[in-house]
Amino acid sequence: MGEGPDALNASLSSDIVSSTPFLLELFEINVPINDKGGKVTLKEYLDTQVSPWWVYILNIPNMIISGIKYLVVTEEEENVDFMRFGVIELTEENRKLIEVLKKKIVATVDKKTMITNVSVTLQDPKVAAIVADSAVRKLQKSIIGYRTSKAKDDCAYLENLFKERQIE
Repeated sequence: MGEGPDALNASLSSDIVSSTPFLLELFEINVPINDKGGKVTLKEYLDTQVSPWWVYILNIPNMIISGIKYLVVTEEEENVDFMRFGVIELTEENRKLIEVLKKKIVATVDKKTMITNVSVTLQDPKVAAIVADSAVRKLQKSIIGYRTSKAKDDCAYLENLFKERQIE
């Protein structure tokens, strides 16, 4: 019953890990920024992560456009993100960070063993390990939550079916 056609299976792990809601939740995890115990959120870490010098030069036109856009768009309009009418709305900055995370956090499933491997590629190995651990925990929580919910629904259905059969 738990492995029916609508049951969540391991092959969907990569889709879950690369989904926008999953990655938005990862934005809020705390990661270390130095050996002295300083911490920032993953979102702040990605905002300040060191990039090669040529990236800054190539982004000059975007910075100019963003500056002009800032003068035109009110702060209230720009900060609208996450859920509105059941649809996730992202700022341009968050959309770009989500795209970066999709490339840096990858889940693969071994077809033989059905074991899911989560790999994270970031500049700081300690941050990469923390993000990988958090992603695995969130993935486990998501799968366990789904399966628990499905088992409860199946149980309620079977109880109703049993009661109907008793009445007959």
